[in-house]
Formats: sequence, structure tokens, C-alpha cells
Amino acid sequence: MSSIPRVTRFSVGIQQAVRDLNRAQFDHFMRANPVEALSYLDWEIRGRARLDSSRIEAETLASWDEEYRKELGPHMGFVVDSRILEHAYRAGRLVLVCGAGVSAAHGVPTWKDLVLACLRLGETRASKADQREIADARIRLEAKVAYEAEDLVRATQALEQSTGSEFQNLIREILYGYPKMAKTDWQKSIPGELHRAIAGLGYWPWNSSPKPGLAALVTYNFDDLLEAAYRWADRPVAVWSSIRGEFQPATVGDHDALEVLNIWHPHGWLPRLNLARRSDPGRVDMLSGADVVFSELAFERNYGQDHSFTRQFYALWLHDTPLVWLFIGCSLTDKWTLERLAAEAIPYCWHYTAAAHPSSITDPLQQFTWFENESHRLESANVRVCALNGYSSLPGWLSSIGTRNSTHKRLVTDRAAAIFALRDGSWSPAESDMAVASALFASLWEPWTPLVEAREMSPSVVRARLDVAPAAISKTLEESSASPQLRGVLADLLKVLSELDTETASWELDTTGELLYEILTGEQY
Repeated sequence: MSSIPRVTRFSVGIQQAVRDLNRAQFDHFMRANPVEALSYLDWEIRGRARLDSSRIEAETLASWDEEYRKELGPHMGFVVDSRILEHAYRAGRLVLVCGAGVSAAHGVPTWKDLVLACLRLGETRASKADQREIADARIRLEAKVAYEAEDLVRATQALEQSTGSEFQNLIREILYGYPKMAKTDWQKSIPGELHRAIAGLGYWPWNSSPKPGLAALVTYNFDDLLEAAYRWADRPVAVWSSIRGEFQPATVGDHDALEVLNIWHPHGWLPRLNLARRSDPGRVDMLSGADVVFSELAFERNYGQDHSFTRQFYALWLHDTPLVWLFIGCSLTDKWTLERLAAEAIPYCWHYTAAAHPSSITDPLQQFTWFENESHRLESANVRVCALNGYSSLPGWLSSIGTRNSTHKRLVTDRAAAIFALRDGSWSPAESDMAVASALFASLWEPWTPLVEAREMSPSVVRARLDVAPAAISKTLEESSASPQLRGVLADLLKVLSELDTETASWELDTTGELLYEILTGEQY
């Protein structure tokens, strides 16, 4: 008997099928473990897409990927993408990109609120000649219900021109003057849940031996919350900021040390001045020259010119195809970022964004349509959408990329295999499977349907549902005989319900419910 472990034989078999472009052989591995097979296929596509000699092969493999994803459906597509991100993290190839939504989770004003607050404060301090222009910009922005990034940077143009050298201090005053931020002691405070999840992701340099960790952390935010989170987690970081037209070190220390995570601020960094002085008194003067990308002219200067450092930055990081970018808290609506992503994109080398539908959209069909529209919008920029069930699930999902527990991983794998088998006809559920599915669906899903439709699934109700689930699943498994395929899924679900956070456990319960619904009806939920 071969001494090669089963997982290794599985990997070797997939490699052989891909190398030979043997679709029938690859189908065999898809039925056995679709999540692992598709995530491996993604890496193979990346490797071939970067070389002219193998680009036709990449196109063929990409067509396989598209067909399999359509067959599995969007929920399993999300599971596959999560697994791809986990592989990227474990190989030290994941670049995390943070937008305004990350800081907003800790009480920092959103981009629009920050712009409006700066305009109001600037209006009181500007000369009479400039007050009218700033007031007009504020009124125009306040009147907009829907706005784009261009509207915001255009509104700050008059403010930057009128305040001159005080522009950065005005932003800093607003940024750290918000109630929650004003009370925060950078040295002692515990970061928010999302920042703790980010700081929990370790680091290993992308150009050394592959080990789990981020290749880099990029943030478009001015604040110092990420630096505070890493300090709280006792992880060394080095900060780079755009200063006078190029990236320069903004903190003291060895920025090339192997154990140090580099945090990049393409739009500038405005830490609290007391923090900067404690780090290095001489650094404050240098930081005053930071290129704060907050106005229309600044965006044009940093994105529009061929020689701009931002273009060079995107070209450097995006052309390294093993690197995978994950955007969190980013709307990806500004033309500058999308143009850069599209311009530097290598076909079939996908990047990812975590997105949740607006809370105002409650109808499941409308939610699905929203995600479909987002996916089509970002397709030209080579960005795939990871659809989250609300932003509150982001910290748990992010943590799972770095520390997925083995039972949880097995549940995801078993459920994916079961769904694939249902849809290709290789598994026809027996009467015993139908009985189990019917009993569980009636006890764990149907009673909560009116609450979901009425939007009354409060945290206490969600918790109550999770509390009764283990007993219901155990009783059904004891009293009914299910096929090994369904029994494996339910047994693993039973284990992870007690191990996962409430948000993730609830999501896994609902996703398994969709499998039961498909067993009962033969239709996707």
C-alpha cells in the first residue's frame, strides 16, 4: 500500500488532471471534494495566466471554473472563495486592503461625514472671501442623497485651497475629536472587534519561505487605529506613508526586518500628534509633509499622472500574480481605484472584496440581485464579491481565514460534496434522508420563517435557536437512519455549533438548511 497520505494523493491527482486538461478526471475530484478542487484550480489558473506560453490553458481552465461555479451556486461559491483566501494566507500571499468601513466600525466618521464636518469647521475659520465657496460646497453635498467618491473629493477642494498648511491639522482635529475617538487612549485601549481580528492575522514576508501570514496591509484611512491594534496584540509593524510624492517610512525602526508587518498608507497617515512625538519627536515635522489624498487635485496628482507613486504602487503589487488582494470596508466606487485595478489586471487572476447588502434590502431575491449587480460591476477590475450576511459577520469570517478549525473545515467540505452530488444526480436521497430533512426543517427552520420575514431575528432569538438546535439534530440522528453523506454533514454541524461564534454558527445552520430544502424539493433554496 502506498505510504502517501490520502490528502497528498488527492492533490497529486488534481495536479495530473489539470496538467493533462483532463476534464473527466477532474470531475471525479470535484465530486469527492469540490471546495479543495476548485480552490486548487484557481491557483493553477493564476500560474498559467501570467505566462504567454500557457495563457490558452488558463482560458480553458477558467471556463471549467465558471461552469462549476454556476452549478454549485452563489453560496458554495462564497465557500470556495473563502478557501482560496485561506490558501493565500497560509502561503503568505494575502494582501489585506482596508477602506473607510474598517475605521467606521470603531466610531470614526464615514468619508462623507468627515468631509461635511471638515467643511463646517473650515467654514468658521476661513476668510470671508473663502467662506461662501466652502458653504456652497457643503450645501451641495448635504443636498445629495446618493453621492459618488468624486462628489466628496470635489467638495474638499475649496477647503484645501483656503486652509493651506492647516488643512491636515483640521482633518486631524475632526478625526480624533469624535466622542468615541476622543476617549481612546492609544496606549491602553482595547481595539474594536474588527481591528482585533485584523491584528490576529500574523505576518510573514511574501518574498521568503512560505508561512502563514499577510504579505502586507494596505489602508486608505488616515487614522492610527490599525497601528494601535497591532500594538495591543504586541506585533511589530512599520508604517509607510505617501510623503512628498513617494512612500517613505513614517515610523522609526527596521522596515526590512523579517518579523515586521509593513502597513502602507497610500492616502497619507495622520496619527495623533502625542503618539508621533512619543515614537520620534523628529518624525512629526516629516509627517507634516504627508500627501493627504482628500481633495480632487490630490486624487488627480496621485492617480492621474503616469509617474505617480500610486500607479507604481499598484503596478508593483498587482503584477505579482501569486499575491491575492482582499478588500474590506471598501465600496470600490471611486473611478481612480477601479481604473488602476482594471489597468493592472491580469485576466483570471482574481482579487476579492467582502461586501454586505444594504440593511434596507430585506427581500432575499433583491439581496441576490444586489450581489449579482455588484459582481458584474467589479468583474472588469478582476474583483470577485464575497457576499457576507451583514458586516457584523466580517470579524468572525476574517478570523476563520487564519484559524479555521478542522471540524468546521470538514463540515464545509462535506456539505459542498453533498450539494454537488445532488445537482449532478450522483446522489438520489433515499426515503430515510427525506424523513431526516423533513423533521429537521420543520423544527429548526420553518418556525423562524415569520420572524425572518418580519425582521425580528434579534440576537436573543438567534441565540435561542442555536440553543435548541443541538438537541433537535441529536434526536433526529438517533431516531432516523440517514445516508452516510447526510449523516456526516449533520454530525459535523452538531460539533461546530458549540465551537463557533454566534454569527458564524447561525450562518452555518442556515446554509445546512438550504441543503435540506434541496433534498426535500429538488430545487435550490
